[in-house]
Amino acid sequence: MKILDHWQPVLKSNKLKNKPIEIEIASKKITLFRDKDNHVGAIISRCPHRGMNLSHGDIKDNNLVCTYHGWSFDKKGNGKSPCNPNMKIETNYFDIREYNDYIWLVKSGSQAKFPEFDIPNFKNITIFHRRAETPLECVTDNFHEFEHFPRTHQSIGYDFKQIIESKIDINFFPDKIKLE
Repeated sequence: MKILDHWQPVLKSNKLKNKPIEIEIASKKITLFRDKDNHVGAIISRCPHRGMNLSHGDIKDNNLVCTYHGWSFDKKGNGKSPCNPNMKIETNYFDIREYNDYIWLVKSGSQAKFPEFDIPNFKNITIFHRRAETPLECVTDNFHEFEHFPRTHQSIGYDFKQIIESKIDINFFPDKIKLE
């Protein structure tokens, strides 16, 4: 399974302002940028012209403009040369979604459904960003450990005496994990 075939939260939304930012995920350097309408784009950081890092560029007319020779790219990876406007130029881009104060991306053309967070009685306590170089099963195991929550997260009102009554059911699907 390739990581970019699935939706990934990559940056807190408020971190991306009017300057491009480079992130790295799955050994790929990707430049995130906001256009003048506040929409996010994500394209491979390496300019196809001379290899300049596009995260050093600027935003003009809703395009990311390479600082080296002025080639520009829209959110779909379509490019233009300032000297040859009829030349067809493309670079890889990613589909983007902003949700829960994060920018999420997935490889363009992926059939992965966006993870659903619409769970009855779900109460979002916090959102945090952690990189874990470990199998998802290990991460899931850690976060549903019964002993962990009542001791560490007492603010949610979980009574440690009720631990014996706790049950959890984890279902793995191709595009999501469901905890009940």
